[in-house]
Amino acid sequence: MHSPSKLDRTYYSRFKTESVSVALVGLGALGSEIARQLGLLGVGTVALVDNGLIEPVNSSQNIFFRKQSNLARSKAEVIADEGVTYFHKTKWIPLISEIADVGLGKLSDCSIIFSATDSALSRVETAYTARRLGIPMIDAGLLGSAYWRGRVAWFSSHQEAACYFCQLSENRRAEILALSHSPTLGCQLAEENVDMPSTPTMSAVVAGIAIDLAFRHGLPAGENHSFAWDIDLGHPPNLKAHSLTASSTCPFHHFREKSALIPLPFNRSFDESLRAVNIDTVELDWPIVVLATCSKCGCDWRPMRRLAWSRKHSQCFNCGETNHFRFKAIHRISVGDASARHTPADLSYSKDHLFSPVYDSGRQQS
Repeated sequence: MHSPSKLDRTYYSRFKTESVSVALVGLGALGSEIARQLGLLGVGTVALVDNGLIEPVNSSQNIFFRKQSNLARSKAEVIADEGVTYFHKTKWIPLISEIADVGLGKLSDCSIIFSATDSALSRVETAYTARRLGIPMIDAGLLGSAYWRGRVAWFSSHQEAACYFCQLSENRRAEILALSHSPTLGCQLAEENVDMPSTPTMSAVVAGIAIDLAFRHGLPAGENHSFAWDIDLGHPPNLKAHSLTASSTCPFHHFREKSALIPLPFNRSFDESLRAVNIDTVELDWPIVVLATCSKCGCDWRPMRRLAWSRKHSQCFNCGETNHFRFKAIHRISVGDASARHTPADLSYSKDHLFSPVYDSGRQQS
C-alpha cells in the first residue's frame, strides 16, 4: 500500500499526474529542469524531443548530465535512462529528432506540449505541431544578462486563441517562413542566440512556474485564452501576468480538426496509398527538398528532407560549400504526380506521421 503523498492534497495529486502525457521540446538547462520537476510530480508519460548531444558545458546544468560517461550521448536518451532511476513511475520516451521530424502520430495523445528551446524556428515548429494537433502549448524561456529574467506563456488549443507565432512581428514571421518554406532564400539566417551564462537557480524558477501554469491554471481550468507570465528577479522582483491576443494574419489558425489527419503506409508509394483511400492530394506540413544544387560548383544531390533541415545541414559533396544552394521543393503530393512515386520513408517522414488530405472543391470525404 502506498503511503499518502502531500501532493494528493494539491492540484498535483497522483491520480491527476499519472494520467497525463506531455511532450517536452528542448533539453538544455531549462528543459532538463522541467523534465526533473515533471518526474518529481509523477507525470505518467514524458516524450523528450531533442537531437542534441551532451557537451562538457552541460554537466553543471542538472542532475541528468553529471556522469562523465554520458558525454557525447544524446540528451534525450540520457534523461530517459537517468529518469528511470530517479523517477521510475514516469515513462520516459526519447525522441532524438527536431520537433518537425518527430511525426504527428507520436504526439497526438499528449495533453500538453512544453517548449523550452532557444531557437525561434523550433518554437514555431512546435507551435505548428500543437495547433495542428489541437494541443495546448507552454512556452518557457530565460532572458537577460545571466538569465535573471524569464517568461512563461500558455497558448490555448482553442482555435481563436493566440499561438506562439501570433506574438512575432510581421517581419520576423516572414523571415522564419522564408527559412522553412521558400526555396529561393539565398543564404542562412544569422545566428539568433548569443551565448550567455545560464543559472540553474533561474532555470528552476522558470521551470516551476511553467509547470504550475500548466497544471494549476491551464489544464484543470480548460483555459481557452492565451496568456503569459513575465518573471523579473531584479530589484525589486516582479511577476506580471498579461493576456495574449491572436493575430489576424497568423497562418496557424485555419486547420481542420485533428480527426481529419490520416496515416499512410510507410513503405508504400503516395500514389498507391492515396488511390486506396480515395484522396487526391496531401498537403505537406513542411516543404520537402527533392533536389539541391550548389551555387558555387553546380553539383546536384537529393536531400529528400525538410527545407529548413536541408538549409541548416546541407554540405556540397564536391566543394564543401555549406551556405549557398538552390533548392527544388514540393509542398503537396497529388495522385499522378512524379513525386507521388515516392514513399513517406523516401521523404524522411516518421513512421507515425499523420498527413493532411486536400479534396477537390465540392468533393466530400468518403
